[in-house]
Amino acid sequence: MATVLIAIAPVVALLVYFYHRDNYEKESVRSLALSFFYGFMITAVAMVLEVVLLWFVAAIREFVIRIFLQAFLVAALVEEGLKFMVFRALVYRSSEFNEPYDGIIYAVMISLGFATLENILYLVSSYGRFGFLGVLNVGIFRALVSVPLHAFCGVIMGYYLGLAKFMDKKTDELRYISAGVGLAICAHGFFNFFAFSGLLCGVYAMLFVFILCWIFSVKAIKIHISHSPFKK
Repeated sequence: MATVLIAIAPVVALLVYFYHRDNYEKESVRSLALSFFYGFMITAVAMVLEVVLLWFVAAIREFVIRIFLQAFLVAALVEEGLKFMVFRALVYRSSEFNEPYDGIIYAVMISLGFATLENILYLVSSYGRFGFLGVLNVGIFRALVSVPLHAFCGVIMGYYLGLAKFMDKKTDELRYISAGVGLAICAHGFFNFFAFSGLLCGVYAMLFVFILCWIFSVKAIKIHISHSPFKK
């Protein structure tokens, strides 16, 4: 029980933060919960795909190429791609998606749903290998870095989807969709690439990517909130 609580605590904190940032026209709890649920469920799909892809990637002897493919293809492309598929199917054409910030809040809900199950699985595995001390160590790192990164990738994708939704030209819409998905994959991929490197400089580079994503997210939220059509 304690392991599960440690796993979901950072998710709850981020959910509350993003929900309360929606100052002018809050989304229904039901719609947000549904997005979160589907994000939670696609974690299982991602795990299956990643296991299959890892089987092929593991045969590559060149270390840099192998971790690059693990970071960008196995993790980032699969996970962000699945999140986008859920967003496109569940949210994008919904009448409730009626202001730019909605792109952020729904993408974050999907991302945090994904991060919740992923975090639980990581911490349960840590408990089995290292006991409760392992849970605390891994849990603190993931609460401060890994879970927020999922949220930040959701902000990146959602920011551009929030722009795409209200474009008049189809070419502009597709351009913003491509930018949102592509940049989310790049952010996630570079973070994982540096994390997988096992080098001290890789840790610094990983934190640098994290900080850039954080800064982008803060600014993106402010921009979409300030341009809300429901602002009086």
